[in-house]
Amino acid sequence: MDLLSLSLANIGRRLFRNGFTVVSIAIGIAAIVALLALGDGMKESLGDQLGPMAADIIVMPKSKGVQRQRGRFGHGPPGRMRSFGGVYPMDESILSDLRRVDGIKFVVPRYSTRGQLKVASDDFSVSIMGIDPDAEKDYDQIPDFAEGKMFLSRDRNMVVLGDRVVSDFFQFRRPHARSTVVIEGRKFQVAGILEKGGRGGPGGSYDNAVLMSIEDARDISDPEVKDQLSQLVVRATSAEIAENVADDIVKIVDTVQTMALSTMLETIQEIMSTFTAFLAGIAGISLFVAAITILNNMYTAVMERRREIGTMKALGMDSSQVLITFSIEAGILGLLGGALGIAIGLGIGQVVEYMRLGAPGPGDAFLVPVYAPEYMMASVVFGVMVALLSGLYPAYRASQLSPVEALRFE
Repeated sequence: MDLLSLSLANIGRRLFRNGFTVVSIAIGIAAIVALLALGDGMKESLGDQLGPMAADIIVMPKSKGVQRQRGRFGHGPPGRMRSFGGVYPMDESILSDLRRVDGIKFVVPRYSTRGQLKVASDDFSVSIMGIDPDAEKDYDQIPDFAEGKMFLSRDRNMVVLGDRVVSDFFQFRRPHARSTVVIEGRKFQVAGILEKGGRGGPGGSYDNAVLMSIEDARDISDPEVKDQLSQLVVRATSAEIAENVADDIVKIVDTVQTMALSTMLETIQEIMSTFTAFLAGIAGISLFVAAITILNNMYTAVMERRREIGTMKALGMDSSQVLITFSIEAGILGLLGGALGIAIGLGIGQVVEYMRLGAPGPGDAFLVPVYAPEYMMASVVFGVMVALLSGLYPAYRASQLSPVEALRFE
């Protein structure tokens, strides 16, 4: 009889027990496939969202440092560290200073603060983002408009509302283009309302902000503030030179601090890769349990089938053929478990995708599984190898049985 047919017949005769073995392998493979797919999906989504900003550099006012505070009235032993003097001012003169730095594509100035938005009789604290519309157009991160349009650089007392601002604070009376809103007691005309999906880059999300001119934002924050900026987004000509450009900025303007997003992006991706590998390792524990199950199943089968093994050897089957027969059985169980595991893993991904579409949230873009064919093939091979290695010892024991002793077994 063909060894493969014999192995399949042996598996069929113990279908219930072998079914449990296949399921135990499938659970481990499914966990690995699903976790790797979600991990790769998060990395790809992160790259899609932050990739265009990899050449960006954040420029912020530098802290004036910390001093050690002594006891009351400046006497006594040193106490805890405290910051004195706040930060160095960063005004619009820095824009001309940055023209001396090579490798800069454009600069986006911003002034961020918070203000009280009045809706009927209620006041809500909202994020205010003072922007230069022309610079933001170069940055190309503002989403499409649900209605209206962006105000012009020369316009004053005009705002653009983010999607979340409208949905969270105007639940009963939705504003529209050319309507009026009151912020910090001042009336502003709504120039437009943004659609959902405005990341805003490192300076904050457009979805959660009220956009207005930098001058209006300064007036809301502090009318005495003149020409001040809270942040610059500098776009380097390429992500490869972003760190060098950041260093050059600090050399020319020593009252600011910089952060290249390319460095942060690399760090985040390394952390996510490590975390994904850690989760896959935890899922691998399931495969270890499956290996123990296979070992127990195959060893029990050898003990129960000693008379059958004796008959096969008495009919001319040598030890190597017995070893191959039991190894084929273990490999088939691993192959079935791997295939079933991939199917379950794909199903888990579809469930996650369905839940993401059914109840989208702030991080829904990261919950998009990405299935790499090489991972799935490797998972099947891994499942078969685990099964073969686990079944090797029982198969060897079966091949070494003496036909006379095996036939006497009851």
